[in-house]
Amino acid sequence: MKVTNHEELLVIALRAHLYIEREITSLFKKIYKDEKYNHLSFAQKVDLCKSLDIIESERIGPLTKLNKHRNALAHDLDFRILESDFDDLLSTLSKESKKHFEIELEGFYKVNSERERSLKDNYRILLAAIWSELKTENLFFFDHFNLRAKQILESEAKNIQELFEKYD
Repeated sequence: MKVTNHEELLVIALRAHLYIEREITSLFKKIYKDEKYNHLSFAQKVDLCKSLDIIESERIGPLTKLNKHRNALAHDLDFRILESDFDDLLSTLSKESKKHFEIELEGFYKVNSERERSLKDNYRILLAAIWSELKTENLFFFDHFNLRAKQILESEAKNIQELFEKYD
């Protein structure tokens, strides 16, 4: 996310949050005819995603934690993202997502071998990893939707079959 290439963690976090929210909005546009979701807060949008099962449940924790960081940055002049905040956000990732992040992080430092490891770069790469996984889900939304629809149909067919057997 080149747009998060900034010196201030505040700007990095806020811009990443906006890009992530854009992906969530893009998902909503695929399932809603109107834009009634526009008035919802980020947290409400994440809750709606969870309720509707339109993103993987393992993505909810990182989105919720990022939103807490964003809110703290936006409403508390003294808040600074610390190593512990980074660790907290990292701890919300699934095992697979954490592996993906570590690969991205090592690749970043390999390409930028002259740079010392820093919280700013680590946090930036972590946010980019969270965004890219959400972006991938967005791109493959209809595959997810079709799979979920198939699961529901199979479950309903089983329920109907059980009803027929019960009254036969």
